[in-house]
Amino acid sequence: MASEGDLNKVDGDILYAADISELISRVGTNDAQSAYEQVKADSTNWTNTDYLGADIFSDSNGAKNTIDTGSSTALYISTDDTYQLASTGTEEETVLDNFNDGTVTNWSVSNATTGTGSVTDFNETSYSGYLYGYAASSSSSSSTGTANMTAEYSDTDLDVFGKTVVIELDYNVTGSSSYLIIGGGAIIYINNIQLFGRTISGYGGTQTATGAKVKIVFSNIQALVYLDTGAGYVLDATVDISSLTRANAHKIKFHGYANSATAHPGSASTSMKINNVWIDNYSSSAVETNTIINEIVPKSIVVYGKADIPADTSIIVDVSDDGGSTFALTGKSLNTAIDTSTFTTGDLAIKFNLATTDTSVTPKLYGYGVAITNT
Repeated sequence: MASEGDLNKVDGDILYAADISELISRVGTNDAQSAYEQVKADSTNWTNTDYLGADIFSDSNGAKNTIDTGSSTALYISTDDTYQLASTGTEEETVLDNFNDGTVTNWSVSNATTGTGSVTDFNETSYSGYLYGYAASSSSSSSTGTANMTAEYSDTDLDVFGKTVVIELDYNVTGSSSYLIIGGGAIIYINNIQLFGRTISGYGGTQTATGAKVKIVFSNIQALVYLDTGAGYVLDATVDISSLTRANAHKIKFHGYANSATAHPGSASTSMKINNVWIDNYSSSAVETNTIINEIVPKSIVVYGKADIPADTSIIVDVSDDGGSTFALTGKSLNTAIDTSTFTTGDLAIKFNLATTDTSVTPKLYGYGVAITNT
């Protein structure tokens, strides 16, 4: 006789309650996933009605407009058509690098010079506690020079979408010339998109700061760049980053340059000292729906989630029978039969709760399907 949990039953075997629940889960998951796939294939002609409902996140509202964007706390990423964890928004929460361990993990440095240009590469070994670099050039009636230095942090586990990054740095850009030949600058990039910069040009000048804090708040389409004035942050720039994808949004680059590129007397120099780089953590977030289907009072349902759920992350669901005003059932699993026999109405809504115990990793939800099994 087949034991409980063994679904290879023959006549005379006992069909246990757990076996029935597993069969319902399997059938319901197939139906719910099928509903999701049908919306994905043709959302225009799909209707959430009777025993099935589904949506895909082709925009933040969902193709079938089931998402309650006002109540949802998760972050929508348009480049992926997905919801993910939002960040805590806390400044200086997790040290990305404070250069105190004697190594420069995930950093690469490079330089390029011509003529009189010279560079002290970004390095930590000589300056424990920060990353320092210096570029200089000079020119005369018979000589010119250019100098460029770069330090790039690149880590494929880094995901800036939805995050706040705070960078503390010193910079000094200076130069002088009797002719329009001088150029210098201290620049911060995400991938190759400039976020922050202080430059000089023409006859020269000076741009300098000590302990400046640059706070960058990333969505997936823009970066808000703030500068700490000492009396609070002020907006320095709003930068379009809509061309970024997850494949290239993990590179933070610092560039310093000093150019004296025409044969007239002059000089330029740039120093940059990167003191700290912080990034905030992911925080538990939710995706809430409005009413999905409301024709039938369900006895049981199965919720399918099209999702990426890495190790140390999770997605569980709460279920409402009043359109999402309250959620009577909480902490339920995806792809498993959920007993809704206590429901008295059929105004079905779902809350997807995204969480992580690894604050650098997020689950991602691309869409869902719901099947009323009523068995």
